[in-house]
Amino acid sequence: MSISKDLIKENENPDQSLDIYPFSDPKQQLLFDKIIHTLRCSVCQNQSLADSMTPLAIDLRASIYRQVLADFKEEAIVEFVSHRYGDFVRYDPPIMWGTALLWFGPWMMLWMAGFFLKKCFFLRPLPGARHHPYRSDVGAEIEVDPVGVPKVRVDQD
Repeated sequence: MSISKDLIKENENPDQSLDIYPFSDPKQQLLFDKIIHTLRCSVCQNQSLADSMTPLAIDLRASIYRQVLADFKEEAIVEFVSHRYGDFVRYDPPIMWGTALLWFGPWMMLWMAGFFLKKCFFLRPLPGARHHPYRSDVGAEIEVDPVGVPKVRVDQD
């Protein structure tokens, strides 16, 4: 049993056959491929422009193709697409106030977790200690009951 070629052609995406971009210079081809693989489709959100077959991605590839043929620089093309569709289309958004939480948020959470762990586990008074290690009240004397709970007694003058 064989599948006819007509049936296969019927099921193909019609946009795929129109999505061919010829270049006379191999450097332009490499630049085009690099740009469409480093920009995200704003409709699909997790696919690059090279992988997406949405009408928007097809139009963006055609626009990028025309700009590469007109010898625009990579930065200018990426800036054009980013300005038009927002920094979301970049896989590596620039560092600015709007994206500061995205870039520095994980490091801040890691620092806060380390601070919390240090405060909870490493700065506790040892059982049987005569004084509290991070409290220095003048005139205060700290006693520890048999269970290990500190009792504070303040001398009054």
